[in-house]
Amino acid sequence: MDQIFSTSHRTDSSPAAYTETHYQFLDRVAGPFWDEIRGVLESMFAEYPQDHRQRLLTRLRGRPDDYWGAYWELALHSAFLHLGLNPTVDPEVQAGGTTLTPDFRISDGVRSAIVEATVLNEPRQDRSADARQAPVLEMHSGLETQYHILHVVSVIDSSTAPSLNRLRSSMEAWITEVETSAPPAVEPPRHNRTFDDSDWSIALELVPRRPSRFGPRKGIGMGPARGRFVSDHADIASSLHKKAKRYSLLHEPLILACLNLRWTASSETWPLALLGVGWEHPEMIRDGQINPSWRNVPEGLWLTRKGVRDEHVAAVLAADNLGPWYLASRTPVLWTNPWTGQTPLSFGVTQRTADTATGELSESAGGNLFRDTLGLGDNWPPGEPFPS
Repeated sequence: MDQIFSTSHRTDSSPAAYTETHYQFLDRVAGPFWDEIRGVLESMFAEYPQDHRQRLLTRLRGRPDDYWGAYWELALHSAFLHLGLNPTVDPEVQAGGTTLTPDFRISDGVRSAIVEATVLNEPRQDRSADARQAPVLEMHSGLETQYHILHVVSVIDSSTAPSLNRLRSSMEAWITEVETSAPPAVEPPRHNRTFDDSDWSIALELVPRRPSRFGPRKGIGMGPARGRFVSDHADIASSLHKKAKRYSLLHEPLILACLNLRWTASSETWPLALLGVGWEHPEMIRDGQINPSWRNVPEGLWLTRKGVRDEHVAAVLAADNLGPWYLASRTPVLWTNPWTGQTPLSFGVTQRTADTATGELSESAGGNLFRDTLGLGDNWPPGEPFPS
């Protein structure tokens, strides 16, 4: 029988290692919390069409980008199936004489729509930095302190890998030096040091714990922090527009389902991505155009300085950081195109759009897509992920 995860007895309940993929972590981690998540994903997989399972399984067990794309398609298929929308995986559709294979065709028996799924991951430069830094941060996770929290303040890396043995030895010696004396009882100081190796520079801080928290403990307590200029809305708009262009000659309504995995997502991300700066200016929504004299302002999937575009995209199903452990607590929102005459199928979720007569955003409340369709409880998964 096909299944996603191994059947081995699990005993390791530790948090994910920096060097583990999401699939490796889920296949390894022990505990009822994680058993529930694996069980739901296996149920989804059992409902997935037999002819398409092996390719999906390969992607789930593959690179992080492949894993998230496959997981998102698996979750969407399950939701569509339980909504009674009869999803067809990888249907062949005609668009201007070209045969395309989008992710799904869905239908309620009267209306149909094409669904194309996409995932927006962290920027490539951040993912490259994560890959370089993972072995170093994993080494930090093995450092033990008695009286302090280990704070990795910053990591400046390079393409040349540092010596983990040298770094570990130097850091352990410093921690021992700081902690050899009895911990001070009143306003204990913080201790800072920067360690350099092979063009790497790692700034550490030892933050005193409360006396009730004294005792041997391994791992990074805080950091490292990462800052960047946030332009998630522009990246979402660009990604969706590329998808839309591919299906510009489609004869059915197109729904783009986007899973945004960026930790910088905010309440403004999606209106900016879809309507650009126009979402804050009703007159632009009414005019169907961002003021052409406004330079260097955000444009959206649907609204630009040249006017309305991608009218064939009937709706965008927008989800932020919806990992498998959040299936009951987070839900996508359906943004419907204000300028299209096509009405997408109902998913029972909150819908948002703009009123082209008033220029104002509007919202109709709905339920939680995956919790409701999968019958998950409000407190799913039960228990704690990493009980102390």
